[in-house]
Amino acid sequence: MDTGNLVVIDEDDEEHLMGTVWQSFENPTDTFLPGMKMDEDMVLISWQSYDDPASGNFSFQLDQEANQFVIWKRSIRYWRSGVSDHSGSSGSEMPSAISYFLSNFTSTPVRNDSVPYLTSSLYTNTRMVMSFAGQIQYHQLDTEKIWSLIWAQPRTRCGLYNACGNFGSCNSNNEEVCKCLPGFQPVSPEYWNSGDNSRGCTRRSPLCSNNAVKDTFLNLKMMRVTNPDAQFKAKNEIECKMECLNNCQCEAFLYEEAQTTKGGESESATCWIWTDDLRDIQEEYDSGRDLNVRISVSDTDSTTRTCGTCGTNLIPYPLSTGPKCGDPTYLNFYCNISSGQLSFTARGDAYRVTKINPAIHTFVIETESADSCKAIKSNDNLLHLSQSSPFHVIRWCNADLGNFSTTVSFKAGDEVEIGWDPPPEPTCFSSSDCKDWPNSACSVTVDGKKRCLCNAHSRWDGLKLNCTEAGHYSKQTDSSSIGKIPLSLIIAVALISLIALAILSSTIICIYLQRRRMPRLQ
Repeated sequence: MDTGNLVVIDEDDEEHLMGTVWQSFENPTDTFLPGMKMDEDMVLISWQSYDDPASGNFSFQLDQEANQFVIWKRSIRYWRSGVSDHSGSSGSEMPSAISYFLSNFTSTPVRNDSVPYLTSSLYTNTRMVMSFAGQIQYHQLDTEKIWSLIWAQPRTRCGLYNACGNFGSCNSNNEEVCKCLPGFQPVSPEYWNSGDNSRGCTRRSPLCSNNAVKDTFLNLKMMRVTNPDAQFKAKNEIECKMECLNNCQCEAFLYEEAQTTKGGESESATCWIWTDDLRDIQEEYDSGRDLNVRISVSDTDSTTRTCGTCGTNLIPYPLSTGPKCGDPTYLNFYCNISSGQLSFTARGDAYRVTKINPAIHTFVIETESADSCKAIKSNDNLLHLSQSSPFHVIRWCNADLGNFSTTVSFKAGDEVEIGWDPPPEPTCFSSSDCKDWPNSACSVTVDGKKRCLCNAHSRWDGLKLNCTEAGHYSKQTDSSSIGKIPLSLIIAVALISLIALAILSSTIICIYLQRRRMPRLQ
């Protein structure tokens, strides 16, 4: 037929009747054409490869219960289209023009300025293909009779369904796209560190546990997440928050203020509740919402000096975002509360922080582009890190993409890893400031500053951030601790070293002179 539909007809000569036995529009392979309708019975199956039409690993179909489209990679949900609602639910939103096409022009399209009115005639030379690489693609035949790609999903790794596993947050703007939310840790560190994030993250402390002093919430901005499990009308955000705190199964909540419709009617404020594990989390999502994730206070605030969290970054001591937290020497960070974005500042320049690893005392910053990263690499001074700074560059502009499909784009090659030196003893004004560091007292140091100095039987360990018994502290270079060594001990060690050096030198000279005399005696 002219539509491209191949139809097999059974014609009855006696009755002069014709019946359709089979038609390609109801039995598609990998291609969807105008005139087809994507209903619950239709499935597009990819080819095995570019030139092998055998059934491949990917399929595309309608999930009628969730009112969304899904790509399956065999038995694994690979991608799903978004459902527009107010809860910031996950999925890559499918343009109204595409869903209108898939419904065979029976759905009601959403009008916008770019496409004010959609008609079936606009789709004459169009098609959709479930590619062998895992993308659902929308093509249009241009004036030069070439099929141009207009739209495709997934386009980034974060577009994949639950790319970072449960409680793992995905950010397409980062070189390392996955991270566990603050208060969580990888389920399988071995797999996680190798780049396999599918197992996701788990809580460090269970909800409503006896070990947790109290629970609090991470306020995460511009987040995308799976659909909530419950919702109700709330008077205010406090009521929504308390509803979550009073339910040990509550993992997170989202509150939306009351809004006024175009007709002038007022809608009630809504509280969304998540009781299942959070899945398909993506940060810095353009149409994302503010999500409040429940955690234990003890999992984010190791000391009263810790600066807490900024977005999905946990800021460990001694890093500082202000005068009331961290160590003042490390006050090179700024947290944008409205966006949840953490920045590293160096003499007026600000760099976006993409990751902090407290275990190895490093963090990663992003430059504007790969070219600017190369420029910084060629001139260390562009970062403005002075010799007295506790920060130092560890790695320049890494561009390790990992083993991922070339059809999915990744951001890499424009990030710099920076380390920080172990801090000296914490500053203090009174003994109460030293309560987080046992076996210490607020005293004046040789530089005139007041710090929480360890007692006579222990030394400050800048790696473990505590006062450790002598002989058990970590190897480090700590100018503050060195300054506490008695002067008499330093002089004694110096004298012994000089005497040993003099004896060694005399021995070497004697041996040399004896060897010179031996030939003469012979």
